[in-house]
Amino acid sequence: MSIKGFQMMMQVHVPITENHVISRNIVRNYGDREEMEMEMINYINNIRENDQIGFGDDIIFLPSGMGKKTIVEFTYKVVD
Repeated sequence: MSIKGFQMMMQVHVPITENHVISRNIVRNYGDREEMEMEMINYINNIRENDQIGFGDDIIFLPSGMGKKTIVEFTYKVVD
């Protein structure tokens, strides 16, 4: 079964300390572009404002202020 729509790929580089960075990939499928873009904004805002990011059930809580240093690379592709 294939999903038509958009596949969002985010690569997130999360600083745990000044010298320790972990990287995670998030891949999600969306039916339309607007929904995908809203989710992208929600992810980024949650990282920057709340110093946390969720990967499904796995939530990483960052040290205070580290969310503002998190790097998010966003790409997507059309799935048809």
